[in-house]
Amino acid sequence: MKKIAVLFFVITSSYFCFAQNNTSDTLKSSVDSVSFTDFNPVYSTNKPKSITLTIDKIEYTKEEMIFYLGYENNDIKDSDFPIFGKKNELAMCLKSKEQIFYMHDIKNFRLNGNLYSAVIPNDNVFRCHVKEGEKLSWEIYFPRLPKEIKIASLIHGNNQFSNNPFNYVGIKIKTSGECTGDIKEKDLLNKMELNKPLTLNNIFFETGKSNLLESSYSELNTLFNILNSKPKITIQILGYTDNIGKAQDNIVLSEARANAVKKYLSDKGIDNNRIVAKGYGSNNPKASNATDEGRAKNRRVEVKIISE
Repeated sequence: MKKIAVLFFVITSSYFCFAQNNTSDTLKSSVDSVSFTDFNPVYSTNKPKSITLTIDKIEYTKEEMIFYLGYENNDIKDSDFPIFGKKNELAMCLKSKEQIFYMHDIKNFRLNGNLYSAVIPNDNVFRCHVKEGEKLSWEIYFPRLPKEIKIASLIHGNNQFSNNPFNYVGIKIKTSGECTGDIKEKDLLNKMELNKPLTLNNIFFETGKSNLLESSYSELNTLFNILNSKPKITIQILGYTDNIGKAQDNIVLSEARANAVKKYLSDKGIDNNRIVAKGYGSNNPKASNATDEGRAKNRRVEVKIISE
């Protein structure tokens, strides 16, 4: 029995060494060096409902893939959420059909957007006390995968040999051509000027509410990308309504909408101190409120650079 156990250990260890060495050799020869960000990661939904992790975005650099993960406690009154260091046996890894890719680093743990811990020891378990309604976010760094790999699964270490890992199965590894944010970013940045408001034409809300519609995300992600790449820029978000309804109610609604935009950007990692949100109600109309078309133009969100 001891001989069988030893033999299994040797085979298992050899598999790990082969995977790591094979990964390194492949990376040197066939990695796409174009940098871009995937703000809409695509992965299968066939995971248990108990798994509440989110992949907020995947950043592709010349040498790494950075997964921005989040956990929001919506069900449990208090939760001690565990995250495993990069050398812990339960540390997350990426698994393609034939290879396993190990994380380079794991860091920047934020609770509700505020830095909680920058790093954890390599083999430790990091536990963060997350109260109901709070959100924990962090980053995991992997090597840039070879161009030939189109699908990979983000799994815990104890599922490396399983065909049914319990986390994210079948994440699409995108190419730069599938993420056109760089072009949109350049266009928007060229239009933005210091102390000159610019209307964001593709920001939409539920009628009479401050809830952002999904159709707004593309333009908001472009704005985020600009702020993320230019850390000295601070902006003001200006919210406006038409003149339907009470003036004070419109002020409140426009400010709530401006703050919804601010929250979207800060949830993705932009420092709150870099964004000022203000609502102006029906003031400063762009067009006449006498027509539907004019009122539609007046219901808007603007962005203004206030320092750079």
